[in-house]
Parts: sequence; C-alpha cells; structure tokens
Amino acid sequence: MITTKNTLSIQFLPSSNGTYESRYNMLQAEQTQILSRISHDLLNSLTLLNSSYQFIEAQHPEAANFQYWTDLKSDTKYIQHYLNSLSKYNKAAALKMRECDLNNVLNQAVQICFSQYPEAAQIVSLKSIPLYLNYYGDDMRLTEAVAQVLLNSFEAIKEKENIKKGKITVSFQTTKKFYKIRVQDNADGITESSLPHVCEPLFTEKPQHAGLGLTICSRIFYAHNGHLKIDSKIGRGTTVTLCLPIRKKETSDQTDEA
Repeated sequence: MITTKNTLSIQFLPSSNGTYESRYNMLQAEQTQILSRISHDLLNSLTLLNSSYQFIEAQHPEAANFQYWTDLKSDTKYIQHYLNSLSKYNKAAALKMRECDLNNVLNQAVQICFSQYPEAAQIVSLKSIPLYLNYYGDDMRLTEAVAQVLLNSFEAIKEKENIKKGKITVSFQTTKKFYKIRVQDNADGITESSLPHVCEPLFTEKPQHAGLGLTICSRIFYAHNGHLKIDSKIGRGTTVTLCLPIRKKETSDQTDEA
C-alpha cells in the first residue's frame, strides 16, 4: 500500500519577516503562470495543425494512404494529450472553494467515465453513496480526480480483453476525520515494483500516456488537505481510496492557492 501522506514537502526555517516563504511562493506563482502560457500557446498551434490535416485530407483524400501519415496524426494527438495533462497538473493545486455536493461530484465523475467508455456502464456500480452530502471544496477539481481514477480502473480492465468479467465498485464511507471515496476494480493489479511510483510525475508503463493522471489526483486531494491510498495485488485488482478531511466551511469563498 502507498499513501500520498508521505509526499515530501518543502519546509522553511522560521524567519522574522517571512522573506523565504514569500519568495518561494512568488517563484511558484511565476512558474505556474509560465507553464500555463506555454501549454496554451502550444495547444493553439496544435489545433491549427489538426485543421491543416483535415484540410489536406479533404483536398487530397489519397494523403490518408501516404506512409507515416497515420503515425504523424497519432503523434500530434499524443502531444495534445501530453500538454493537456501538463496544464491540468499545473492547475491542480489552484482551488476555487465553494459549497458543493459530493454526491454530485461522484455522479459527474461516473458520467465522464461513461462518456469516454460507454461500455463501462456495464461494469461500474455505486454502493453506499449518500443522496446529498454538503462539502466545502473545489467540486470541479474533485470531479476531475475521481473521474481519472475511474478511467484508470476501466483501462486496466480493458487490457484483460474481457470487459464483461470486469467489475468496478465506487463506494463511500464516513469516519471521524475523513470522507472516503473508494474505487475498487478486479483488473490485473499493479506490480510491487511499480506501486511506490504510480503517483510520481511522468511515471507510466502505458504507451501514449503522459504519466500524470494519478499525480494530478494526488495534488488535487493534497490541496484539499486530503490524500490518496492505493492498495493493489497482482491478479486481485486495485483499490484507490480518496480521503477528504471533514471540515467546516471556511470564512471566504475566494480562490485558494494551495
């Protein structure tokens, strides 16, 4: 089992005027802004490139039969996916806190999974989900995180090439300190050597994946003062537990930078 509670964080020695802290936060803000600008500009260029592909194929249908044409389009799509993942990673800790419903978060996440993989509707089941649960957090980021875990589970089951025997269960539990969202699947599981690294940036064993999915989830929950726990056994599947602290509504609805 791994948990993102063990995530290393930078700590400062006490300073009388907070100089180091303020400089570090300023550098972090500048880095976030720069990465956002780079990702945005490159994605715009790739959108134009895709339009050019479509125009060429419309004017010259034979282009689709050219050697490496399919590979060229596939590589462009991968770069788009990579930049989109980088943009999500960059913004994962920037939260817009507000009153939200965790029931709606879970249902929206499930619908996102179904929209990408309609066949997932056959194997995803919800258990012990509250009809309504008020929470103070960023519902869009939380939905994104839960959806990513669901997509990971379905893709792992899909690799077994027998989706009908697959099973994904989404359950909810309340403890004294946490709301726990648990996503459990019966895929092949994660190897013991890979398990400690699955939340590390850019770690992936799948082709055409950026390796940022679980890293983004971890950052989103860490920004909410929560964490992830991942249990996995080869041949038995994987369980991802998303833990959110139970807390009262903060005094401000302003955007929080975590």
